[in-house]
Amino acid sequence: MMVAQPRMLRPLLTILLGTSLVACTQEPASATGPPDLVVFLAPGLRADVPGHPGGEAALAKALGESPTHRYAAAYAQTPSPRVSLGSLLTGLYPSAVPLCGRYVPREFDLRDRGAKEQAWCANLPAEHPTWPAVLSLYDYKTVLIRGSAFGTDHVDAAFDNLVKLEHEPPDWQTPWQEVAQAAQSFWSAESDQPKLLVVIASDLELPALSRFFDEAGLASEHPGDKGAIAHPEILRERYQGVASQMGTGMKSVLNALPAGPRARWVVVTSTHGVSLGERAAPAEQARAMAYDHLKLPTTQILLDRTIHVPLLVYGPGKGPGHVKKPVELLDLFPTLASLAGATRPARLQGDDLFAEAPDDNPISYAEFGDMLALREGDHLLTFRCYLHNGTSLDPELTHRFENADLTGEFFSLHNIQADPMQQKNLQGQELSKLQSMRNDLLAQRKGPGAPPPEALGDEQLKALRLTPALGYW
Repeated sequence: MMVAQPRMLRPLLTILLGTSLVACTQEPASATGPPDLVVFLAPGLRADVPGHPGGEAALAKALGESPTHRYAAAYAQTPSPRVSLGSLLTGLYPSAVPLCGRYVPREFDLRDRGAKEQAWCANLPAEHPTWPAVLSLYDYKTVLIRGSAFGTDHVDAAFDNLVKLEHEPPDWQTPWQEVAQAAQSFWSAESDQPKLLVVIASDLELPALSRFFDEAGLASEHPGDKGAIAHPEILRERYQGVASQMGTGMKSVLNALPAGPRARWVVVTSTHGVSLGERAAPAEQARAMAYDHLKLPTTQILLDRTIHVPLLVYGPGKGPGHVKKPVELLDLFPTLASLAGATRPARLQGDDLFAEAPDDNPISYAEFGDMLALREGDHLLTFRCYLHNGTSLDPELTHRFENADLTGEFFSLHNIQADPMQQKNLQGQELSKLQSMRNDLLAQRKGPGAPPPEALGDEQLKALRLTPALGYW
């Protein structure tokens, strides 16, 4: 059912603002005005490892057309699906929103695990505009179509229209035929105005993937393992197959949209990736990131494969094709605003992906729990301080990071191009690179990625520090 959403944010936003297969790569001869925009979000879809086609390639093949822009080093700002979606929509780093996505027991009682309330930092603050709400100020008609994907309800109010297609487990797969019908109905009803269609698919979310982990089984030769995967090839085959089905489903949605007088841009990306049972380091390596081999698919650790996501753009004409420089998902806000001819809000932290000005030192920043990460060139620096049950909103994380020994156990440095599974920590061999990236990461953490001081009062910090987290959040 399509539900109209109130435009309560319009006055506030006004103050804050200072035919081919996918029907988008050929601009109509009579194209006028701003383009129509379609964004597919696939939580759990991770970027492919170089030289090893996986879910990303399977989805793109099913779509049946090469993207005009493929960003090979696109990064989510956190592996937490709820928080990543909020960061993506607001164009701000998670702590800068601030957004945590946690649940707080009443009265901060650690013993009260049953009666839970949402944390003060669980929802999008009204003072931060989202790109659907901004585009609605420019006469765009917007709709969100979502199913059972975890942690998406907090963004519903950003859209003019909402279509919820809830399916209970174990049937977590996106009902693509229903999505196509709803999209076609919306598209036809709003034919006179530019349109924004956003679809959030649940096919590769953790509950949907868990059954494939059961099929892959468990095996371990190392004491203390919590469940090493016996047949990872089965797991990856199932994952790739579902990604292909998603591509076919997205194609059916695009084919259902009537052609119109405007150009059309299509974006396919994810809110986070997943670890499919692979180790982040040899099993004999103590601590560090060696214990990422749980039975369930995990996003509860900050790894390249949990934040490195596909970003495929299909637009009119020809694009640059393969883009290698690091980019961030929060770059989508200024990019879509530019395409729509909208004024970007002053506080946005992302960059227009299509801007001509080159970035001399492009980076991607991420945070999660007691972990921070920075992608710079081919390297990924990760900091993890074992602040268990912590949240990256906590200023204690910044303090520990700033005072940590570079040669200690808290830092990991990997060449992601040569070592995408992060098996070889270069911390000891490339100390100067580690120092340089540490300084850049600290500048990011204390600058655009810093939690706003006014948001972290005594009561808020008490709630964060006394509450048992779901994972690290």
